[in-house]
Amino acid sequence: MRNVTPIPNTLFDKYLAVLKPTETVVLLTIFRQTVGWIDGNGGRKKRDWITGYQFQLKTNLSDKTISSAIDSLVKKRLIKVTDFNGNVLETPEQRRGKLRIFYAPYFKPSVKIPSL
Repeated sequence: MRNVTPIPNTLFDKYLAVLKPTETVVLLTIFRQTVGWIDGNGGRKKRDWITGYQFQLKTNLSDKTISSAIDSLVKKRLIKVTDFNGNVLETPEQRRGKLRIFYAPYFKPSVKIPSL
């Protein structure tokens, strides 16, 4: 189906209540920029190079707020951040100074879900 960004129901059912609004906005941006696009082979993108400027334009958040949300989402294992070669960049120090940083929804969560 085109013109649709598939997002796991788990995000709505479990994580929406526990993520900060800024984390949610950044996570949704990553979903849109990856699985929200059809690649040249008709499949969904697995990861995408997203610049800080693109994040700012799409979220209307400051660079510092975006960086904080990305760090939190990485720690919660909801996104994966890699360099061009696919090397995982888990910390802000590993990401600093990289020319191209790729983001992907990861959804191997380590966030504690409160019981409802």
